[in-house]
Amino acid sequence: MDKADITNLFKRIKRVYSMFPIPQELEAAREMVKDWHETLSDVPVEQAIENLKRYSLDPDNKFPPHPGVLAKPLSSKTESEQYHEDMRQLGALTLEKLEQLRASAVAPTEEQRAKARSVTHGKPGC
Repeated sequence: MDKADITNLFKRIKRVYSMFPIPQELEAAREMVKDWHETLSDVPVEQAIENLKRYSLDPDNKFPPHPGVLAKPLSSKTESEQYHEDMRQLGALTLEKLEQLRASAVAPTEEQRAKARSVTHGKPGC
């Protein structure tokens, strides 16, 4: 992405987020373009635009994006979809471990049962 692309990206952001600060002073605007270009220079324009679309579709994103948000690699899943998939996988792993624990469980020994009875019935232990 070149600096002209950054300028066009700023215009897109401004159309979606009216509070996006674009400096009126020419030198300050150039510095802002330069700063963003340092982060986005290796990012394809299409990727940054797609990330902006995804970012702006999330109602929790009430403020304009920073360059890092626009630089992240595209994935076929949204963050929410990825989160839910991760939780499903974690749940399945937890159930698998629980099943392993059940399969390897053993009953308490007679000595342990006697001690538990004595504690619950108030009698001295063995």
